[in-house]
Amino acid sequence: GTYYNKVLTVGPFGTYPDLEMYYLPVACQHCDNPECVSVCPTGASYRREDGVVLVDHSKCIGCQYCVKGCPQGIPIPGVFSAMNTHLIYGNTERAKGNYGFATRGKGKASDCIQCGQCESVCPQHISIIQQLQQAAEVLE
Repeated sequence: GTYYNKVLTVGPFGTYPDLEMYYLPVACQHCDNPECVSVCPTGASYRREDGVVLVDHSKCIGCQYCVKGCPQGIPIPGVFSAMNTHLIYGNTERAKGNYGFATRGKGKASDCIQCGQCESVCPQHISIIQQLQQAAEVLE
């Protein structure tokens, strides 16, 4: 099935009534041959020479897994889209307009509390917190 962040179920173990069970979230392991890089439809996922697996946020497809985990309600794909207007086209005025539209009535990039929930569910392992900080500096 589809999952937003892989979570392993460990247990139950023990004997009734003393049963125990816990859940173990599994974050990016920066694999030697990461499957996320080979299957990424946009080519955004990549592995640096030092082994760190990253994603070019300008190629993010906006799956919105990150938004569902954000306690601040920040429309992350909308923020990234506005930031891409600035980065790709150099049109900061339009980027700020797009940003204002995307965040109207929702959380702004500067509202990020750096909890990491968005990064833990992002299938492309984008450094969302860092990108939100950059967006807040440029667009707010």
